[in-house]
Amino acid sequence: MYACVRGDEAMVQMLLDAGADINSEVPSTVNKHPSVYPETRHGTPLTFAVLHGHVPVVQLLLDNRANVEGALQDGAENYTETPLQLASAAGNFELVSLLLERGADPMIGTMCRNGISSAPLGDMNSFSLAAAHGHRNVFRKLLSQSEQEKGDVLSLEEILAESTDPGEKRSAPQANGGGGGGTLRTGKAKLRALREAMYHSAEHGHVDITIDIRSLGQIY
Repeated sequence: MYACVRGDEAMVQMLLDAGADINSEVPSTVNKHPSVYPETRHGTPLTFAVLHGHVPVVQLLLDNRANVEGALQDGAENYTETPLQLASAAGNFELVSLLLERGADPMIGTMCRNGISSAPLGDMNSFSLAAAHGHRNVFRKLLSQSEQEKGDVLSLEEILAESTDPGEKRSAPQANGGGGGGTLRTGKAKLRALREAMYHSAEHGHVDITIDIRSLGQIY
């Protein structure tokens, strides 16, 4: 992990060759490890490499099958930021693109450790973090990424409420500022994510992102 923090690619490779656990985590038990800084609990080598913006190390870890979601396990509640959330908050377009390419899910949000959502309107996922920090290019990159299939589709009543035709796909803003071309899947989770992202972009005064979201259609 220290090698990942420093961005020492050669040292990371040497440790991996020696059998280091690529998905090892910072201890999370407060009683047994009281000196561990709370914000680093559950951190993995990939988490620290992303946090410090070391793209070559991130690439190396992913090539060696590091968990792209960090410490998150399938089906488990997430109490720490995923690498994609960290990259989105930092506005690191290169890392966001790399993580999305490797299958990172922008819909994953973080829960507070008491099990209560950390955001006023829900989990702070990658959309909300990019919007809250005003990273428009990152937000558009996340938006252009196809939502992972989860069977999360709208009912007829919800389709009518959203003024959306069942077969309709809305055009998404392009990263270069152009017109249509991308598509927005009208799933309930995506709509919730966009509502929350618009809340955070408006709250922090990022009008350009708010307008982008409004241009997608009737989000509310």
